[in-house]
Amino acid sequence: MVSVVLQELPVAVIGAGPVGLAAAAELVSRDQQVVVFEQSDEPAAGVRTWGHVRLFSPWSELTSPAAEKLLAPTGWTAPNGKRYPTGTAWITDYLAPLAAVLGDRVRTGSTVVGVSRLDRDLLVESGRDEQPFVLHVQSSDGSIERVFVRAVIDATGTLSVPNPLGSEGYPVSGETAHADRILYGMPDATADGNPCAGKAVAVVGSGASALTSLIALTSDEVHTPGHGWCGCCAAGRSVTRTAAATPMNFRPVAPWAPGSVKPSPMAGSRSSPGSAPSPSKTRTATAAPTTMLMAGWCWSLLMVAVSRAWIRWCA
Repeated sequence: MVSVVLQELPVAVIGAGPVGLAAAAELVSRDQQVVVFEQSDEPAAGVRTWGHVRLFSPWSELTSPAAEKLLAPTGWTAPNGKRYPTGTAWITDYLAPLAAVLGDRVRTGSTVVGVSRLDRDLLVESGRDEQPFVLHVQSSDGSIERVFVRAVIDATGTLSVPNPLGSEGYPVSGETAHADRILYGMPDATADGNPCAGKAVAVVGSGASALTSLIALTSDEVHTPGHGWCGCCAAGRSVTRTAAATPMNFRPVAPWAPGSVKPSPMAGSRSSPGSAPSPSKTRTATAAPTTMLMAGWCWSLLMVAVSRAWIRWCA
């Protein structure tokens, strides 16, 4: 039996993203031992996937007081608190320097594959609260290490587990089968080989992430006039899901075909990606009043224009 002193063990933080690094900084400021496990090769890996997106919070809400105290001796200067950074700027000007200050406390390339209590399993329950946690940590070479800690902070986040299209929290019929046609993230208009370029795209949702996606999708780099409309997507926990694909079982209506109307990109259908939507639930129904269509389309254009102005102001 392994003998350890609980109070001499460090606190484990799983995930070296913004929350994980802030938690580690707080623990260091309180003279507590801490070790941060990050499965990627560098900190803030999740933020890097949406580095092109401008945050909806100013710098004043994106830094931790404890982290600022750790960074101060290095000559770090806090950015303008009224500005709104992109994900890349957040990393460059704050998260990466913070990870550097934490030093060896951050272990990259380390995936926590299991958390348990020392010498306790599903059958042995007595004295569980008195035992330290045991983390099973897998290194990049595949080896497993057992690490004893006195507490665990889960800061892995939900970016890799986006919400499905179904209203009950489950995928709708056909969504899983067509997962390769759904983009779980906001498109980057400047990226090479953008999968949305020249494609018929639908955005479901009207939140900030949806509007940011619309701005990217209507940019010169991505938008190609004269395409029909098809696809299906949904707003996730923090990002908009965009389906940029050739038609599944949808039959898009030509933009200005006689007897048809053009759907608003702001309004998406929650119809199954694997089945044709009902005309009563789509924006391509020929019976939709022209006045309602024009109002919705004008509203979409207005919101995109306002969003563009807001982003230029924040930059």
